[in-house]
Amino acid sequence: MINSKSIDNHNPKDVFELRGYLVMLAAKVAEVFKVETRQIVQNIKKNQGLFPEKYAFQITKDELDNLRSFGVISKPGHGGSRALPWVITRKGAILLVTLMKVPTAMEAADIFVDVFDEVLVQLYNYQKTIQVSNPSRIVPDAEQMAHSRNLRMKIFKAMDDLQKQWLIRSKKQQYGMN
Repeated sequence: MINSKSIDNHNPKDVFELRGYLVMLAAKVAEVFKVETRQIVQNIKKNQGLFPEKYAFQITKDELDNLRSFGVISKPGHGGSRALPWVITRKGAILLVTLMKVPTAMEAADIFVDVFDEVLVQLYNYQKTIQVSNPSRIVPDAEQMAHSRNLRMKIFKAMDDLQKQWLIRSKKQQYGMN
């Protein structure tokens, strides 16, 4: 199962903006999927053609220094790798779960596909309210349920905003107002 402890106890600094993308350090992504950081980086390097900068990139020395000054990355001598770290965008994380052959990544890919399919069908049917059910194979505990409720509210708001934008665009196209 995906490491919910690392998700629930995340530090706000775990997700940050770099080069215009919301990113997470490869080490944090590895923690969520219960793998070693090198496995994340190896998957990216092995599939470089699939990982343009909008999915994953290695940070520069200047970016590293800047992130250290904000406490996002530990200073030298306090653990961590000597190599420049990699960061993963949201799209990169989704791509990684489809490539990695570890149970947690496979589970995450299945959940993503289930949720995407539910949303797509509801949008296709012009439903005014999008509802995402729990995939049947997941039986969360009380802690995960509380975390899920919080995330669900954020997701519903984002999806509602997307649906409103889509309806406005489709009405404009219907009346020839591009």
